[in-house]
Amino acid sequence: MSSELTSGQVVAGRFRIESVIGEGGMGMVYLARHLTLRRQVAIKVLKGDYDSDEAFVERFRREAVAASQVAHPNVVAIMDFGQLEDGALYIVMEYLEGVGLDQVLDASGAQPLSRVLSIMIQLADAMDTSAAAGVVHRDLKPENVMLCDVRGRRDVVKLVDFGIAKLLSPEHRGKRSTLSGQIFGTPEYISPEGAMDLEVDGRSDIYSLGVLAFELATGDVPFVGEGSEVLRMQVQKPPPTPSSRMPRRLIPPAFDGIVLRCLAKRPEERYQTAAAFCRDLLKLRGQLAGMAVNLLGPAGEKGAQPRRVRTSGAWGTISPDREPVFTIAGELFSEEPRLEPQGVGGDAQGDQALSLAVCARELREQLHGARKEIAFSA
Repeated sequence: MSSELTSGQVVAGRFRIESVIGEGGMGMVYLARHLTLRRQVAIKVLKGDYDSDEAFVERFRREAVAASQVAHPNVVAIMDFGQLEDGALYIVMEYLEGVGLDQVLDASGAQPLSRVLSIMIQLADAMDTSAAAGVVHRDLKPENVMLCDVRGRRDVVKLVDFGIAKLLSPEHRGKRSTLSGQIFGTPEYISPEGAMDLEVDGRSDIYSLGVLAFELATGDVPFVGEGSEVLRMQVQKPPPTPSSRMPRRLIPPAFDGIVLRCLAKRPEERYQTAAAFCRDLLKLRGQLAGMAVNLLGPAGEKGAQPRRVRTSGAWGTISPDREPVFTIAGELFSEEPRLEPQGVGGDAQGDQALSLAVCARELREQLHGARKEIAFSA
């Protein structure tokens, strides 16, 4: 049975296929346009080889149902679900232009703490909505997170792939979608209870959020090794602190504490909700932003002259052999190279980026001058 679509073909009488976006293990993804609304969408079609496999069909259906129940700006929107004339299943979802978080990590490794907090706050908020809708994602990892440009705002998170999500709604409660002893998830990001094939709830996703935060701040996951060995460490081995992995960077103790609470082995010792996790992230970002403002002094103060001294960030040290991890100047800027989202560009964007870079440089120079005075006083 073939499920391959061709350019110009119309799906469900509403969506005209324009091109192929990509191919995954289970299906093909196409760029299409709604005939009436003229809006671009992505259509994911289950490969014909899997149409007769009940497990793959159920996973595909579950992805559509789970994602459609989580209405949140940081979760990919599902618009339609159905079958083609040849019987192949398809999902219609919003078309995303951006870059995968896995590509960002592969290209530049550990990210500035300002960027880490921005990404994790969005993910935590999305997972709070997911838990409220009775959906446990169970596969939070960089490959399932997109960073997009939305109306001029960069690093807008879009969570995708709910294919192995667990539905906790009354009609699904008590039903197992996998056989006993079958582990669903990725070993490096799975929770201890998931690794032991125990019942999971929203706190399992909070553990995975902790792994993501750790990886964004350090460039690697807490536990590395072969699959079975990693699963054992997830269950038994205490996690390291992010700061212990990055001795050349200044990572605040508060961030260590937040991540370690997410990575507690016992679910009852973690954050009980993603909302509580999000509040602590927001509090930390506010505290760090306040420190930067205090260093800069009142905005627009007459007679204040910026110091023209090169700097690398507000959390850098006087010692030249340590790298900064936190850069903040009004908006949260990063000095490290960032991948440009695919399909986005233009002169206006370039001018805006240049203007922001100049502002960031001026503010960083002021921060360094204030930091030197504090260091000398100490």
